[in-house]
Formats: sequence, C-alpha cells, structure tokens
Amino acid sequence: MNYSFRRFLINNLVLTLILTIFGTILFSTIFSVYYQQIFPFLILLGLSVNLLVFYIALNKSKSINQSHFILISSFAIKFVSYLIITVIYFLFEKEIQDRIIYIIVLFFIFITYTSLEIKALSKIFKTTNSNG
Repeated sequence: MNYSFRRFLINNLVLTLILTIFGTILFSTIFSVYYQQIFPFLILLGLSVNLLVFYIALNKSKSINQSHFILISSFAIKFVSYLIITVIYFLFEKEIQDRIIYIIVLFFIFITYTSLEIKALSKIFKTTNSNG
C-alpha cells in the first residue's frame, strides 16, 4: 500500500471516529428530535467515497501532471456521488424538515471530508512538483 494512501486512510479513520463521537453526543442530547437513522450511513458514505476518490486521484497523479484538473475532477466525482444518494433519499423521504436536516448533515460531512482530501492532495502535488 502506498505511503500517501496509508496516511490518508489513517487520517480518514480518525476523522470518522471524531465525527461519530461528535454526532452521537449532539444527536443524543441537543438535537435528539432531529436524529435520523441514515446519519451513521452518511458518515460511512463520506468515508468510502473519500477513500475511493483519493485512490483514483492518487493513481491519476502519476500519469497526469495537471494537479488542478485532478482536484476539480475528484471534487466533481464526489459531488455527483452525493447528489445521486440525495436524489434517492428524496424519493423515499417526503417530510420537508427531514430533508432539510439531511442536507445540512450531508453538507457538513461533504465539506469535512473534502477539506481533508484537498489538504492531502495539495501536499502530494507540492512534493511532486518540487521533486520533478
């Protein structure tokens, strides 16, 4: 396993643990009325999509020397994945309040995992550009 990917995997697992603990505390106390059973699966979705997109971007970074293209395409892949899941969720959930809460939680997860990915890819592109 590539060192960069291994390090990214560990960072993602730590982030997932933090999000799980933070979400459990928030949704068992302050926001208990807004809890939905899909929330733990959204965290797992964020983790799996983030790892998959990073793996693809890491493999493309060896063959393509355009870091901006890789960052934009990884963001687009992730965004479309989340959009598809949201459309499927909206087909089954009819309550407007539940939809709004779902969007807020998913957006938070999206921003959190995407910022971690961009930070890791930026470090990789910096070292690749300074070495090559």
